[in-house]
Amino acid sequence: MIERFNATFVPQIVKLQDLENNNCDEFLSPVIFAYNIGIHATTNYSPFQLKFGREPRLPTDKPSSSFTFNKPNDYYVQLKKNLLIIQQHAHDNIIRRQRQYKINYDKQRPGPHYEINDPLLIKIHGIKKKLEPKYSITPKIIIRKQHPIYWFIITMSDKFIPYHLCDINNPPAHLDDNQKSNWTRAAKKGEEKLSISTTISSI
Repeated sequence: MIERFNATFVPQIVKLQDLENNNCDEFLSPVIFAYNIGIHATTNYSPFQLKFGREPRLPTDKPSSSFTFNKPNDYYVQLKKNLLIIQQHAHDNIIRRQRQYKINYDKQRPGPHYEINDPLLIKIHGIKKKLEPKYSITPKIIIRKQHPIYWFIITMSDKFIPYHLCDINNPPAHLDDNQKSNWTRAAKKGEEKLSISTTISSI
């Protein structure tokens, strides 16, 4: 979440700071204010509206000359009503936008099907440093399938570990046929060694 905010704020601050890059703190408040009053494409509302239930009052706006409330708590009742309506509309807009994102994503994703004995890379879960690999360096062989779930034997384990299609990656695209053949052979050899060691340990 923090990195997402930084990706939004940093380019704006870079455009405003001086050539010495030493006065960025002077623009933090204006940039954050601009972000909070800007309408977001997903919700169709600004963060200010979602929090306060009204349009932001800008320095260039003329102040209201009069306020009329029949009762002291009229403002609070109206505020609760506005917040409820705005937040419900924002929720509906988010759901609608998520569905549209999914449709667009599915159009770009072929949804591949794999077969038993196919060599693939599997995603490494857990806390990793930025420069560490996201997928296994050595290929793993599919030993069972039930799309979109595929089972692999992981090194130092005698169990079949299931992985979802989203956690599986194809061989590197730059490999030629000979390299892919060697890559597959190495994967199968590793599985054979694992099978032998598992058999010996069980005797």
